[in-house]
Amino acid sequence: MDTSTAEKPSLWPPEEAEIFSVEEASFIGSVYLVRNSVILELLDREGNKLSEVKADLAIQRGLAEPLITDVTIDALGIQVISFGKGIWKHVNDPSSTVRESAHKY
Repeated sequence: MDTSTAEKPSLWPPEEAEIFSVEEASFIGSVYLVRNSVILELLDREGNKLSEVKADLAIQRGLAEPLITDVTIDALGIQVISFGKGIWKHVNDPSSTVRESAHKY
């Protein structure tokens, strides 16, 4: 999550956070890690909750797109069919079910 997004639910600046230095392809920066601070809900297109997980929140200045880890994807029960096309299913879905990710532009 970037800092401007974190301001909306009053998570920035964090009251308690661990600060880590991270090295990425083009720079070295800081990430603020707030442990067990958010509950992520996976909703279908109608707004029904498919699953939820308590998660750590990593906040980084200038982050262009929010990310979730592979561990979080598993915990939410997401089974990816195609990353590029945004096609997936939930672990509890029938085998014939195929879902599309919501697009936010």
